[in-house]
Amino acid sequence: MAQRVRPPSPGLTTEQVDLLLADLHPARVMKRSQGGATLSFLEAHDVRATLIRVFGFAQFDIETTRVEVMDVSRRNPDGTGNYVVTALAQARLTIHTTGAVYSDVAAATQVGPVLGDTMDFAVKTAASDAMKRCAANLGTQFGLSLYAQGATRDQVRFTVDPDQWHPRPERQPMSQEVQDMVARATMPNDGEPVVAEAIES
Repeated sequence: MAQRVRPPSPGLTTEQVDLLLADLHPARVMKRSQGGATLSFLEAHDVRATLIRVFGFAQFDIETTRVEVMDVSRRNPDGTGNYVVTALAQARLTIHTTGAVYSDVAAATQVGPVLGDTMDFAVKTAASDAMKRCAANLGTQFGLSLYAQGATRDQVRFTVDPDQWHPRPERQPMSQEVQDMVARATMPNDGEPVVAEAIES
């Protein structure tokens, strides 16, 4: 069934571009150990919330376009022990206001005693990671800077697109209104600053 697609708008608002060019607040960054290294990442719910803050409710689509269970095995050679499930997922992110479409893939392995639960966790983790990789194309607020050894400073700085012309060679300060928006984005409902803690996924 064909879907109607809204035509792209001329560009993003000044406030949207300012927010996209802001530094990533360290309180949003989570950490985990993997392969002897410490990795920095954003949680899936944080990325979704930021998509809503920047683009608005019902102004984007997240689709999981492919899911495949790549391998199912048992922990022990004799076929006993926890299940080990590896899944692959492909996601697509569409921003209605610009017409931009991003697609990416991710794989995840999970271990658990119940096959159904372990498979579900592996699929959801892969789908979430694929979605976050799509969103990273939108810049620092969506985790792009974290690929630079966990940096939180904005990596884009400016764009020469004629509809998004916001050069900042000297890092001009954001307007107070946008600064307030960024601050509120890192505050939970009780008004206390969010404290980032290392977690295992």
